[in-house]
Amino acid sequence: MKLNISSLRRVRVILSFAVVGLTMLLSPAAHAGKECGAIKATIFSGGSKLATYKAGDKLSVPASKMPAGAIMKVRGDFVSYDVALDSFEVRNYTLTGKAGKGQITDEPTPVYVTKTPDVGVLSGDMSLKIDKGGSMVVQRGSSKKAKIQSKDCTQGGVFQMEPSPTANETNTLAPGFRYCYQATPSSALFFTNDVVLGYDSPETASLLSGGAGGSQALWEVIGGGRIGMVVGEDADEKIIEQSGSIDAGGLCPHQTIGD
Repeated sequence: MKLNISSLRRVRVILSFAVVGLTMLLSPAAHAGKECGAIKATIFSGGSKLATYKAGDKLSVPASKMPAGAIMKVRGDFVSYDVALDSFEVRNYTLTGKAGKGQITDEPTPVYVTKTPDVGVLSGDMSLKIDKGGSMVVQRGSSKKAKIQSKDCTQGGVFQMEPSPTANETNTLAPGFRYCYQATPSSALFFTNDVVLGYDSPETASLLSGGAGGSQALWEVIGGGRIGMVVGEDADEKIIEQSGSIDAGGLCPHQTIGD
């Protein structure tokens, strides 16, 4: 069968569209993007609810609403965790798995048992700001203090802790997760449960002990520095940048939902 010039042109056009479509399906950009929700923070003491704060609130929380042992329960669409307000220890940090753009897990997934800054006992009022775009900033303390910045999003940079002045921070991963790769003691420390890939993101901080092969990492954070948390596609790109492989030589195998 002979094809005339018009037929050949039509075939080329069809093939071009097919190649473009296949490229879009295979490209990481096809899964790009994320969805963010809204954070609500509720303070409890001895099982009693003392106060609730929501998107749009920007205020100073008086020390009288944070008695010894008080807990702030942070709940969003895509993340949840508790904060011990006298130490700023973060407990049971969990990705909820709620459906949303860029979601990387399809079920509730605890990531950290604790994230603990070595700042002693914090006192005084606490500054709190919750944006309508899904982010929250809280800070407490004077000579020693701690600051948390958090985002309620399906992936990306979703959390960071800033102890001050120079202090240690201990991160303990939830069961099923393990630290799996770090290029240098002051670079990203990756973790995975074979579904979610993420990393502890240091800035003017370095790993003192733990790390790859275990479930705990002890960081020294220089005053003004922080330890962040990144999950999802940004972690995919970072591990390729630092190790040359999405699986970091077989140490960090994972399967992102939607791939």
